[in-house]
Amino acid sequence: MMVFAQKYPFGISVGFRLLETPNDPCGNSANARHPESNVRLYLNDIDILKSLASSESGDAEIVLINHCEQATRVEKIPVESINPELHNAHTSPPTQMPRRETRHTAQRVHHRFVADFTRKPLNTFSCSKQMMQATFDAFTGHRQAYEKCNIIHRDVSGRHILLDENGRGTLTDWDLANGKERIEWEGGEHNRTGTWEFMSTLTLGYPSRIYTIQDDIESFVHVVLYHGLRYLKHNATADLSIIFNYVFQQKVVFPDGQRFGGDGKAVMFARRKYIHVDFGFTLATPLTAWINNVFPMVAQYLDYMAPTPPARTLKARKLKTVIPTLAIDDLELSTHEMVAFAFEECLEDKDWPRNDKAVDAFKKIGRISKAR
Repeated sequence: MMVFAQKYPFGISVGFRLLETPNDPCGNSANARHPESNVRLYLNDIDILKSLASSESGDAEIVLINHCEQATRVEKIPVESINPELHNAHTSPPTQMPRRETRHTAQRVHHRFVADFTRKPLNTFSCSKQMMQATFDAFTGHRQAYEKCNIIHRDVSGRHILLDENGRGTLTDWDLANGKERIEWEGGEHNRTGTWEFMSTLTLGYPSRIYTIQDDIESFVHVVLYHGLRYLKHNATADLSIIFNYVFQQKVVFPDGQRFGGDGKAVMFARRKYIHVDFGFTLATPLTAWINNVFPMVAQYLDYMAPTPPARTLKARKLKTVIPTLAIDDLELSTHEMVAFAFEECLEDKDWPRNDKAVDAFKKIGRISKAR
């Protein structure tokens, strides 16, 4: 039996169903078509955490959020639509998980499904506004997953935002997603998750730190910045190798194999190093304004999260009064709201160019060497 996937305008990929045909037990959908509409079907695989894929009753569930006509709803896939051979096939933890066995080591359940639509990579955008709209679409789906189901994606990256036939965006690859409460319960025992170039500043610098929703939100900022720098015209072309080396690829490897990074991103947000205050996109001026709006939001959060320095022992009479710190709920990055507002204001701008399609600057300046 074969059932097809339903398509929604944007948000999380939804309407998953399993490909299961007598002639194709491995699920190769290269020639699969819907029996009634003859629509071409496309195979997808996903390894979902068992904690998200199974309920107490044993029914396989995938929590899916879709945004359609301003209405948000939660959909679950019944156990009947899951291939019995795959439903109980627990996969090994991904490379981001610790190799040692612990009580927190996460088991995953493999699901195979087909969809009646295909997607293109974000870096094939036809204009800068399409890139921003698609990223905002993915951001909206991410926000729904968190606000409605308390789920954090944990691997927001450029390759996980895809374009549909209308140029709208979809956030995919929820393999590493987990519930907020479970992440906090596990503590810092698991190694970090994500794609290095798009990981947040604190995730790179503190591998054992508990992952938060702010890490994902910051990753969306890196997605926009990365694609803008690499595929659009701007006034920092001469420094592009330096920027990518020290912002997106910078790392230090310790003797025990632990990798640390994030220093370049930290100073970029705090002091506008690498992406200077006079940085600007040549044609996509609304994107420049967006960068200038969201950078202070991330900088404020990083400043708030900075370790508390030791108490001073200086016995001077005129020490300046220490300004009380803000509560985390007072920060602009405490929720999706302010970044979403920045997206909306940016997309409403009338000065977007129409034909600044993606052109890979790496092909012009050569391969970017990795920073040490």
